[in-house]
Amino acid sequence: MNKKIIIPALIAATLTACGGGSKTQNNGGADSTQTAGAAKQEVAKPAANKPVYVIADKLGVNFILEDPNIEYEKRRVVPAQTPDSLKNFKYIIDNGTYHPVKLVGYQVGSEEGDNGRDTWYNFNNKPGWVYQMENGRLLENPEDEYDAIWAYPLLVDEAFKNSAKVYPSKSTYKDGKRTPLPKDLKEKFEKQYGRQILRGSLDYTFGDNDEYKLVNIQFKNKGKEALAVVAVVKSDGSIVPLDLPRQWNGESVWRVDDGGEFGGYGLDFATEENGKLYVYLADQGAEGLNIDNYEVCADSLRVGSVSASFYQVPD
Repeated sequence: MNKKIIIPALIAATLTACGGGSKTQNNGGADSTQTAGAAKQEVAKPAANKPVYVIADKLGVNFILEDPNIEYEKRRVVPAQTPDSLKNFKYIIDNGTYHPVKLVGYQVGSEEGDNGRDTWYNFNNKPGWVYQMENGRLLENPEDEYDAIWAYPLLVDEAFKNSAKVYPSKSTYKDGKRTPLPKDLKEKFEKQYGRQILRGSLDYTFGDNDEYKLVNIQFKNKGKEALAVVAVVKSDGSIVPLDLPRQWNGESVWRVDDGGEFGGYGLDFATEENGKLYVYLADQGAEGLNIDNYEVCADSLRVGSVSASFYQVPD
């Protein structure tokens, strides 16, 4: 992912299989970053080798993983032992591409210098397990001393790599502008939801032949009822949505200080895992970035088991 920043909560979301649960995501508040941050201290121990997002350093050579199993007050001390599960992580996925990495040790960082941001410029101050590229770096040709890769790759093990086919996302942005929602899709969404679209865009494609599309839509309000939808559109035109209903206040509806405008979700990449299709979606706000994976079911996007948040408040 490019130019994005927040605190890795490494929260394990409840896995809801296709056919059960709700397609609606509503955390009860305007800012999902705040919700993730609040849950950070109560995070459950992640399953062994479950993929986790990490923070990259300036050039994408080293990556740090804060261990939620170590009490916060003890993270400035090198652990006596390295958990075997952490040794099994062998790759990162960045921009839809696998890169081999190795665990090189534990970094205690600097408590005095740590400003709490999950950014490359705070990388050396953070405590956590450090992984390193086996070869090369993510930012191959920095333009100048200020150039940096604002990346949050996904750390995975050999079993994941062997079972997951990765589809890189292809952005449809042109000259910094989003691609408007095609007329046929606009009409289909308005008919299905029974309300008019305020704004909508076709932002990404993915798949072997770009047969899948990711769209972001904000409908016109019904009184104080606001609704945004993120959806995967299949090659046959069927819609697989994630509904994001909120209460309108004009200031912070989907994210803090969003001014009531839905910024849309970004697509990190997609995977086909054991015959199931997943999308890894990024929700960027003024205070940070949230990333979650969703299973593409027949009628809706169902939240998966990979979830992370990164704190990005400007210094």
